[in-house]
Amino acid sequence: VYGWQVPNTPTTQGRVRVRDAGNNVIVDSSDANFTITAATPVFVLTSPNGGEVFYPNTTTTIKWYDGFVSNSVALEYSIDNGVNWLPIINSYANNSGGAVPTEGTYLWTVPNTPSAQCLVRVKDAANSSVSDVSNAVFTIRPHITVTVPNGGESRPRCSAYNIAWAAGGTSGSYKLDYSTDGGTTWMQIATNVSTDSYAWTLPNVLTTQLKVRVSDVADATKTDVSDGNMSVTLPPSPV
Repeated sequence: VYGWQVPNTPTTQGRVRVRDAGNNVIVDSSDANFTITAATPVFVLTSPNGGEVFYPNTTTTIKWYDGFVSNSVALEYSIDNGVNWLPIINSYANNSGGAVPTEGTYLWTVPNTPSAQCLVRVKDAANSSVSDVSNAVFTIRPHITVTVPNGGESRPRCSAYNIAWAAGGTSGSYKLDYSTDGGTTWMQIATNVSTDSYAWTLPNVLTTQLKVRVSDVADATKTDVSDGNMSVTLPPSPV
């Protein structure tokens, strides 16, 4: 008895022969032909596979398993849930692809294309019909996203107010500014803030056009502004 890995050599005329290693005269082979059918090429993308959150210019590892494919793969990504596809790499050496599925990997620098509808696709570079796609969408977030205030809020002037934001792929040090005219002019709140929130006292002004801006101290291109205006009002009248 011998456990045999059947080769990927399709044929209808397969036979096996067994002989004595010390005497070639003692031998027998299959009485009739058997068939080896063509193996079905397959990809299984395992990462990113849905729900992940990435930031531009950071790196993540794309991972997949495959079998019976060529020695090169093509990798692509989509930011519109698969309607359109953008190249990551057109031909990447694939060390797996044999009869026994093994894991392939690629270190991907996440592009600066923020979207909540992202997918990755891996396919055979020699046969694009053999592919697999992330099971669900993942997100590429901007480096900084101001979450509070983000439009529609209303608070009395000179009252305590917490600014908040989400960030990734930054230096971790932030500069905060505010505007009372919808973003035409800006005034500094603080700099070198190392957290993702800041306890602020609202200015002593009345406005319906207050916005907050958060920027990376090390790279001013990594920045975000409140999506909409906040109102700063008079305090409630004494009872």
